[in-house]
Amino acid sequence: MPSIFTKRVLAACTACVLSNSAFAQSSQSAGVFTNHAGHVVSGTLSSISNGVATIGKRRYPLSIFPDREQARMYGLLNMARTLPPELMSLFKSLRERHLRNEALLKSGVKDREKAQSRRRYLHRMWLRAVDEYDLDPPARRYALSLWSEL
Repeated sequence: MPSIFTKRVLAACTACVLSNSAFAQSSQSAGVFTNHAGHVVSGTLSSISNGVATIGKRRYPLSIFPDREQARMYGLLNMARTLPPELMSLFKSLRERHLRNEALLKSGVKDREKAQSRRRYLHRMWLRAVDEYDLDPPARRYALSLWSEL
């Protein structure tokens, strides 16, 4: 009776292990997600847009998943969740104040030193506001990148 530990079986097992680890590394967004009802949805998470997650070949509304699963999905895709409305409102206000400051500098009404001081003040206000919210890392990166785009 032939032994199970033949060269062919060993080669086949090695190839299987290597292909599985390569698949796991290439599809980091593959996973299992549980909805509010406790049902499991499995497959490769390929995108999230307009409140819809594409898992495998099917599309699911994000609202069917709990917040912790939604956060995990965004993390797998390295995307930022939307920022809280209060924080976005504050950003818009600070952005307008920043743009007004730049316009006053450009028109000559404000000198360079005062404009620079105002820029630093507005930036500190934004950093303080971002620190006050408990944001997940992608959302924090997104929030900080908003200011750098000014």
